[in-house]
Amino acid sequence: MARIYVSSTFKDLEECREKVRLSLRQMGHEDIAMEYYVAGDERPVDKCLEDVASCDLYIGIFAWRYGFVPKGYDKSITELEYRKAVETGKHCLIFLLHENAPWPRNLIDKGEDQEKIEALRYELSAEKTVSFFNTPDELASVVGSAVHNWEINNRNPVRNPVREPVHIAP
Repeated sequence: MARIYVSSTFKDLEECREKVRLSLRQMGHEDIAMEYYVAGDERPVDKCLEDVASCDLYIGIFAWRYGFVPKGYDKSITELEYRKAVETGKHCLIFLLHENAPWPRNLIDKGEDQEKIEALRYELSAEKTVSFFNTPDELASVVGSAVHNWEINNRNPVRNPVREPVHIAP
């Protein structure tokens, strides 16, 4: 069982997050997400970054909102989570809402935040092999496939075991 951090902006991707988290639990993994946070003394950004650092795998889901920028920072919590995952050497699986997917206008940033999310999406697609999705169900499916591939490639230390020849005595 892996600890998998699910990162995204919240309000616009709430249904997507729920479908991904359910899929991960059905696969036997522990999903780490802000939905499970309870009242505490630490700042939300600190809790998020600690959780990213302690996970086995990072999943980033990006649509058209940049997200909340906490006081004292110049990046959104969602971008900070991604940067923490890279900084701590986590495998990152990135999922971008397809450019042609229907999306409510009130869930699309404008102005400076639009520029920031577009720049981040461009960087992610240039730096990582990303998957695109159109719907929450499609996202859950491509996340499941990507996590399965990650398990095969990274959780099994011996991929091609060398077999010793069998000697049969006469």
